[in-house]
Amino acid sequence: MRKHAYYLDTNVISHLADSERTDHKVHQRLALLVRSGVIEVFGATEFIEEFAGMAGSKPEHFARTLELFWTLIGDKVLIGQDKLLVKEIGNRHRAAQR
Repeated sequence: MRKHAYYLDTNVISHLADSERTDHKVHQRLALLVRSGVIEVFGATEFIEEFAGMAGSKPEHFARTLELFWTLIGDKVLIGQDKLLVKEIGNRHRAAQR
C-alpha cells in the first residue's frame, strides 16, 4: 500500500488547532493515521517562529498548535531554505579552508 505524504502549512495547522473551528477528534484521527503509517506529514521549522507570535496573545491556541505540530510531524521536519543556505555556505567555507 502506498503511503500518502502531506505538507501542512501554517494556515492548516493553525486551523486544525483552533478549538472553535475544529472538532478535537480530528486531531486524534490524524494522529492515528500518522502513528499507523497510513499517512506521512511534513512541516518546516519556520512554523514555530510563525506560531511564536500567538504565545503572548493566545497562549492556549499556541500550546494546541505546537502540540499538534509535533504530534503529526514528529521528526519529519524540513530544513527551511535560509537554514539550508547557511549550512551550504558553511560546508563550502570548511571545504575551502581545507
